[in-house]
Amino acid sequence: GNIEVRIVIHRINISDLKGTILFLKDLFIAHKNWYVVIIHYEIEGQCEKNYKKIGLRLKDSSKVIEEMYPEVFKMVPIRLYHFPLCVLKPELRKYAWKTLPDEELAYPDRKCKKCKFRKICPGLMLRYYEIYGANELKTIH
Repeated sequence: GNIEVRIVIHRINISDLKGTILFLKDLFIAHKNWYVVIIHYEIEGQCEKNYKKIGLRLKDSSKVIEEMYPEVFKMVPIRLYHFPLCVLKPELRKYAWKTLPDEELAYPDRKCKKCKFRKICPGLMLRYYEIYGANELKTIH
């Protein structure tokens, strides 16, 4: 079967993301069916209680992921969870997966209504939207 390694990123661990993935690459070198899922943290439970300490904006997490592309993506199969397509560079969008139910997502009309990717977009986490708003989103025409 497949081995899925999930890394939930936040302000405290984002600087170690590339090193963590490269460590995993060496650890699982003998395995063929494994991949890494980079998950932008959800603001819920303990994360919500501590979001001022661990809070990470999508623009900051996507920048770190962009810096790893294409080098790390060529070495390790990667999926991205909880990233709206418009916060990712075009070449990274194919790695984004929609994993949350619609009732936990926001698609603000002023940014998403006319976006050409609206129907396939993983969307913006609702609680993230409630705290940070939608200024990081951009309509893709």
